[in-house]
Amino acid sequence: HSFGALFSLIYNCGARMTDKRPGDRQEFRNIREDLQADRLAEIPGEFRSMKRLWERKGLPGLLKRRDAEAILFERGVAAAAAVAVAANPPVPTAPSPVILSSTQPTAHLESLGHQNGDGAGWGADFDSDKPVEHLEVDNAEWDRVHWPANDEESPDYRHIAHHPLTGSVFQLSADDLDLLFAANSFKPNLTEGRILFGLRGAQLVLGADDARPMPSQSGRPFLTLRDMRPDHHTFRCVIGVYDLTTRRLSGFVANTVPCPMAVVLCRHDQQNSNLLPCGAYSFTVGTHKGRPGCFIEAAPKCVLRSKNDLAYDIRDVWDACAPVDDIHPAFNNQSAPFSSWGCQNVRGTCPKGTDQHGGEWRDFRAAIGLTKPGTGDHGRKFDYVLLTGLEAAIASDMRKRGIGLASPAAARQLSRLRQGSRGPVVERLQTALGLPVTGIFDHTLKKHLTEVQSSKFRWADGVFSPDMENMLQLPSPVFAPPPAPAAAMAARDKDRERHESTAAARNTDDLESLYYEIGKRARVAETQPENANSAELPHHESVFQEFSVGDVTDLGRRLYKRIEFSARGLICGDSSDDKLDRDAIQLRLTQAASDGADKVELLLAGYLSSHLGLLMPIAVPAARLIIKRVLRPSMEEMGLAAVDSLTPRVQDLCKRWILVLRERETNTAASAPTS
Repeated sequence: HSFGALFSLIYNCGARMTDKRPGDRQEFRNIREDLQADRLAEIPGEFRSMKRLWERKGLPGLLKRRDAEAILFERGVAAAAAVAVAANPPVPTAPSPVILSSTQPTAHLESLGHQNGDGAGWGADFDSDKPVEHLEVDNAEWDRVHWPANDEESPDYRHIAHHPLTGSVFQLSADDLDLLFAANSFKPNLTEGRILFGLRGAQLVLGADDARPMPSQSGRPFLTLRDMRPDHHTFRCVIGVYDLTTRRLSGFVANTVPCPMAVVLCRHDQQNSNLLPCGAYSFTVGTHKGRPGCFIEAAPKCVLRSKNDLAYDIRDVWDACAPVDDIHPAFNNQSAPFSSWGCQNVRGTCPKGTDQHGGEWRDFRAAIGLTKPGTGDHGRKFDYVLLTGLEAAIASDMRKRGIGLASPAAARQLSRLRQGSRGPVVERLQTALGLPVTGIFDHTLKKHLTEVQSSKFRWADGVFSPDMENMLQLPSPVFAPPPAPAAAMAARDKDRERHESTAAARNTDDLESLYYEIGKRARVAETQPENANSAELPHHESVFQEFSVGDVTDLGRRLYKRIEFSARGLICGDSSDDKLDRDAIQLRLTQAASDGADKVELLLAGYLSSHLGLLMPIAVPAARLIIKRVLRPSMEEMGLAAVDSLTPRVQDLCKRWILVLRERETNTAASAPTS
């Protein structure tokens, strides 16, 4: 299956590894590197990532083909894993001295795990501050511990499976975290001026064009990251600090999943271990196993336990308990370079009984502001928000495109309820499930939701999304409660009055009117793309009730800048690799000009829309509006159609265009009210 997926890709796209356009073969090179390094789980994400080359270009067949190839490759990987397990069936105990006797009563072990925390029986030999040599060579079963090959099988990813940003490189800012907090109805503790965050399945990288990993990035306005999937054997997560005062971020190489030894021990009922699901959790600075200055669990959680195999998936057991999942330095054990039975680890050390913090763990503590020696900072309270790298990539992409959470499309992609969510939307969920209303999504609500999902679907991810609301068909709405009729009518009247009262103001400035028109079409395109190109855009209440005229105009202004920049480069530039294309365009413009401004307008609209696929389906109307309201008056003023020698006049037109834009921008800025 996997070879078939690769064959399909090469058959359809060719074997070229060098770029014709910047980055157009990056995924091909990534696949080659992943194959050479035996990182098979990364390859389906590369298939999906390359859909960016054909999105919004009217080629849905190519997008479906890449998805189908990714799924086919995943099936091959899963089939190979099943064959390996069949050839090497699990043994009753792993050959490690930390495994307890098979005669040990299971009930006692369960009690031990719940009273003293998962992994309470681990020995000091597997809690080392020194590197452990020959990791994973003593136990073949450790090698078979794996992350689900298909996102649909993972509780953390099922609700965002097959997203086109899978495997992408992105920049995470404070605005993106704020968007994620709002989307999940998280209200983290702000008293310390810092919030801890974790990104499961992410890697710090040098840049968008250089995906080499970095151990840390400190005090930055944004972090540069690559989405990937977690690995129980290596560091493939990021834990960081959001400084609310400076709005800067720090990120450090980390781990958020159990080590292989812990997974195997739990599989054989030797010890408890768990996967802490994404959510928002409270911690207090304290001592973890003799090490001061760590972060200690402050409330019960609902965690995932794998008792039937060596992977955490949506068919495993959800357990509402107090697992003592702390945040501490990684140290080592014999199965991985981190010791986690469910804890979150930042790479680094702290010898037991000391406060000699080292590695990225030391820098992480400094970014948080833990500076007092010994137990001096104990008792300080912080909230920790754990999400996936893919969700962070989605939020980053929305910011770049000027899309806020109020957009219906954004709400569908990011709005979620899970442990740590708070507020009226949680109250509505509790009402719909027939539970006491507290407005807090705690471990008991998480457990109840997983039971409801399991009874209906025979699987559970513990995440409540708009799609899950549709699937469960609850008796009352959660994400979108219907407004009272009177309130709805009042809102419509108010919205209509707002638009009418501002119409005159919009018409006083032609460029502001242009911004508003582009922004309006962009908003409609998010949910009703079939209407975005209509000549007379109807009034869409569902789109505009949530946005002010200023919001729509600001969005249009940003999009116009992108269109205007691309258009000037396409038509007016005189030197670059595309000069031959540009000369041909100018020649055709010259020929069309002899037939009048209408012909030039039609030709330019076609050129602009074909080169602005990123903004489809609003590229065509935006291009026409620019030509009609900016270029055409300039052409008429210059008498372009009456000039015999027209080639130089195209350059003059571009110069005039720039002057008009600058003049209008200056007038707009001068007339704008001061804040």
